[in-house]
Amino acid sequence: MSMPALQSKSDDLRKVRPEMMQAQQLWDHSMAKSLGEQLGAEEVTVLHLCGAFHCAHGLGIPEALP
Repeated sequence: MSMPALQSKSDDLRKVRPEMMQAQQLWDHSMAKSLGEQLGAEEVTVLHLCGAFHCAHGLGIPEALP
């Protein structure tokens, strides 16, 4: 079963199945952990590009950063 593409519209969260949201949050937390590890290194610049749903709605990568 395919899922519709998630955009950054406010009603998208109501359309997402709970297991898809859990998978998204696990992915976001994994990316945040990797970013946090790199940010702790000396003399490093980190540029992370991601889709809107990974940083929108207050549930994504920025909120999961250590």
